[in-house]
Amino acid sequence: MRRPVAYAVVIVVSLLVVGSLFLGASWGSVDYRVLPQDAPAHVAADKLNSEFGTETSTANVMLTAAENGDVDAYATQVRDIGGVTDVQPVDQAGDTTLLRVFWEGNTQSEASQQIVADLRALDIPGETTALVGGLSADTVDLLASIGEHLPWMGLIVVGVMLLLLFLAFGSLVLPVKAILMNAVSITTSTPPNRS
Repeated sequence: MRRPVAYAVVIVVSLLVVGSLFLGASWGSVDYRVLPQDAPAHVAADKLNSEFGTETSTANVMLTAAENGDVDAYATQVRDIGGVTDVQPVDQAGDTTLLRVFWEGNTQSEASQQIVADLRALDIPGETTALVGGLSADTVDLLASIGEHLPWMGLIVVGVMLLLLFLAFGSLVLPVKAILMNAVSITTSTPPNRS
């Protein structure tokens, strides 16, 4: 082949340009937006959002070892979080109180994930503990788990691939090339950011 370096540069640059979509990836969990536009659940969610206002998200907060004054102080702190529209008590059993926190926006959005992080970072008076749950909290925990384990999984895959290809072909160049091309291929196959 004439001018192999020029071909290699053009191909790698083209793949990197296509793979740059990966830089704008928005991590989240699954919701109605992954369904086809004509799926009944997608159509219903779109109609609810367009006809009844902005989508509303919630988180459930369970306060344990909380007295009434502690619950009120905590609810006041929650109302001061940017984006929170309401906090309502749902149920109480002994010294355990369940609160529901409301805000506008999709449960998978970065703003919703930030509100969950803000809820978990609040200073809680006395012996009271707060457990935050709900769809947005599930997403935050899922992403944290993936972020914690993904680098180790990648290292294991790369190590096994290097070892097996080296043992099979006796070459150092071939395994390194295979890993680099797989990385470029996976990067370019990543779908664009969901709206």
